[in-house]
Amino acid sequence: MNTYPGRVSKWRTRFARLGIEGLKDAPRTGPPPRYDESTERRILAVLDETPPKATWTGKLVAKRLGDASFASPTERP
Repeated sequence: MNTYPGRVSKWRTRFARLGIEGLKDAPRTGPPPRYDESTERRILAVLDETPPKATWTGKLVAKRLGDASFASPTERP
């Protein structure tokens, strides 16, 4: 395995202290998620469809979803 001994030690310690729960990802800092799960499902459903051109682009997905919040800032009303 290509990893650092300190990383392995951290995970072993977390597992010893918390069991399988200790192996789950801890909450991360940073901005909140940009989209919720339902939005993610909508986007993924569109990507499963055949694109109107050779491939899906951000603009085409936004147009297909009919949601102005997905459009680029220059295209918003």
